[in-house]
Amino acid sequence: MASSVVVKASSCWKIPDHYSYLEGASFSTGYSTAYHCLIERGQLQPGETILVHGATGGMGMAAVHIAKAVGAVIIATGGSDEKLAVVAAQGCALLVQQCPQWSGRLTSECFVCYDLRAEPTTQSIMRQIQRLKGQSND
Repeated sequence: MASSVVVKASSCWKIPDHYSYLEGASFSTGYSTAYHCLIERGQLQPGETILVHGATGGMGMAAVHIAKAVGAVIIATGGSDEKLAVVAAQGCALLVQQCPQWSGRLTSECFVCYDLRAEPTTQSIMRQIQRLKGQSND
């Protein structure tokens, strides 16, 4: 494994002094992925509703922060009430403990869905969103 690399200066940024190298490295992964998905691909706009499925993890929390900065209405799911309490402090409009029955009801209210779990439920959610947007013949 290499102990150093050479990159363009434009590809680098200074991490805050209070971050460890591990925190600095992981910060860029979560937030850049969430930004790409929500802003560049999802074109999330102020006032739109977003479902962040798996909001209680690092990547999900990054999505919550970016959606809040945009001014979106955030619906967050998580695996436990304790984890959802942390997400609640970030300003989510609705918190839902994950269960198989929620997908159809919530996705019909959302402009953008950010799902980190990649399970069969995700395929169902995406089909429902495509139908709502008129992009599917299912």
